[in-house]
Amino acid sequence: MKKIIKYLLIGLVSLVIVIGTLSIPKTVYDKEDMGAMKFGYPIAFVTQDLTRYDPPFPWKWSFSSPWENPSDISWFNFLFSYLIIFLITGFVVIETERLFLKSRKSDIR
Repeated sequence: MKKIIKYLLIGLVSLVIVIGTLSIPKTVYDKEDMGAMKFGYPIAFVTQDLTRYDPPFPWKWSFSSPWENPSDISWFNFLFSYLIIFLITGFVVIETERLFLKSRKSDIR
């Protein structure tokens, strides 16, 4: 039961991280770049058309409301990004747990 909870928490944290990557800004250098702005890490999974704006260039942009700007979501890229973050987060948690337990065992002796 503890393992199930641990992996559910790792999954939830990974989901928050992947969705949080949408707020990482991208730099736009001209109007043409604004036609297909890609957001999300480690693999871009959202594309937005921001050509309706006319900012001074270069300009830093973050993901904006999909109701205001046409957006496309690549669910395959989203799931792949989630899997990558899940594996990295899981590895970090498991190794940290292993090192913590190892240090506690050596302290007991």
